Amino acid sequence: MTNFDALNPELNHKIQTLLSYINSLNYPAVAFSGGVDSSVLARAAVEAKGNKAIALCAVSPSMPEREPERIANQAREIGIELHFVHTDELTILDYRKNPKNRCYFCKKHILQRLLDAAKEKNSSDLVEGSNADDALDFRPGAQAVHEFNIASPLAEAGFTKSDIRELARFWGLSVAERPSSPCLSSRIAYGVEITEERLRKIDKAESFLAEQGVSPLRVRLFPNDVAVIESTAEWIAKLAQDRTREPIVEYFKSLGFSRTLLSLTEFRSGSMNMLGNRE
Repeated sequence: MTNFDALNPELNHKIQTLLSYINSLNYPAVAFSGGVDSSVLARAAVEAKGNKAIALCAVSPSMPEREPERIANQAREIGIELHFVHTDELTILDYRKNPKNRCYFCKKHILQRLLDAAKEKNSSDLVEGSNADDALDFRPGAQAVHEFNIASPLAEAGFTKSDIRELARFWGLSVAERPSSPCLSSRIAYGVEITEERLRKIDKAESFLAEQGVSPLRVRLFPNDVAVIESTAEWIAKLAQDRTREPIVEYFKSLGFSRTLLSLTEFRSGSMNMLGNRE
């Protein structure tokens, strides 16, 4: 068992509460995305239950193609057994229509698949990684978590995002400073239909820019398949130069975007909020 005495007493207490709860479970199955929240929860599950803990990762059309490999590496770093569970939320009409509560329909579908997978692995203890700060944000998916009565141990133990990052650093997790990375559907403005074609071209567009070192980054999709690139002011200035702008415009055009625009407002996760979209 890890000695947590080097951490401040308040965080130490939260950790003991978290580990005590997980230890009360028989075979915990962690809903795992490879982000900092679920990684800390998975690491805590290993701390408390060893190889009795498993991780379940939903692989959906809204996941970037490069993510499964990274997530598998993250699970290996933590030392938890990982199982991928394939989902298909695009079969759900209410999700494809992309209403403001889109995340509810997606989360409900994914959680049902994860619950089924957990049962197949002889676990009735699916847990997920929401934290105490999430209650302050607009998160329609939380309704699905509540409906399925799925535990959120980090939130219940009072962990804030800051607490989670501190614990991730303490454990030496490589995702300790990793920014949030919402699914590709969050790039599409509400009311614009979610299709696999749109998800894939957003993925390819972001991968193209990421390969050039652009970070942080979002490629937003607006009505009529207009793409808007968000990044830092420094990167936007570089991307606006002819020698970099023209190849981007041509590549985005080949993907099927009707126009490619640069946002003069710096990147911020959830920047579609003012237009009705939230991440």
